[in-house]
Amino acid sequence: KNHPQSKRLIKQCKAKIEKMSKELYDKGVEEYAKGNIEGAVFYWQKAYELTSKDRKVINALRKTRRELR
Repeated sequence: KNHPQSKRLIKQCKAKIEKMSKELYDKGVEEYAKGNIEGAVFYWQKAYELTSKDRKVINALRKTRRELR
């Protein structure tokens, strides 16, 4: 059965998750720019938990983890 209301709610939830992930990614960029690598990783990890397929987040985490070694 087709449930337009359910589909609309799912779409709204996905949009909110993407927005939250972008905000976390942006906070990570701000922390990175300040030289706070650990802070950047914290925010990017949270963004990754929301949207694990976002290439920007994955690449940022890989780069900063290499820098922390």
